[in-house]
Amino acid sequence: MIEDDQAISALNEMMLTLKSGGAIRSLKADTLAGGRALLDESIGLVILDLMLPDGSGLDFAAEIQAKTNAPILMLTAKSAGSDKLEGLKVGGVDYITKPYNVDELCLKVVSMLNMLARREGQLVSAEEIYESVWNLPLAQDKQALAAAVSRLRKKLPGSGYTVLSVYGSGYRFETG
Repeated sequence: MIEDDQAISALNEMMLTLKSGGAIRSLKADTLAGGRALLDESIGLVILDLMLPDGSGLDFAAEIQAKTNAPILMLTAKSAGSDKLEGLKVGGVDYITKPYNVDELCLKVVSMLNMLARREGQLVSAEEIYESVWNLPLAQDKQALAAAVSRLRKKLPGSGYTVLSVYGSGYRFETG
């Protein structure tokens, strides 16, 4: 979690620990420099504030993607529609604006960490993935989901995981 507001960071950490029964371990930084020191292949998810004292989280998203396979959840006060679109374009898989519901944040984090892993080998519809990750019904335009799957596929080589497209039906996550 890269968040410069210590109160928000502490609340998120406490709630994620409680809601996951201690299964989620948080690493925290309050600057981009601190975030860079935490990045490695073991990171499962990054919660990223976009307005940090030493730079833009939008710019940092590319660095995160180069060093980890972790999905990025943007958590920020920037609430304009254009800000949300930009956050998703640079690699965010979700975008939550402050003020926010901490229970919703926790549910989205757990969903992101578990969605594909628990459905290994099973066909998952595009609608189900979209609704599970973004908590919204799938719009007619499936480009956001296709872009997220494309980014995921680019990170998977050498990991032993693949995401297969099943034409007209959805996706299948497989190992081996």
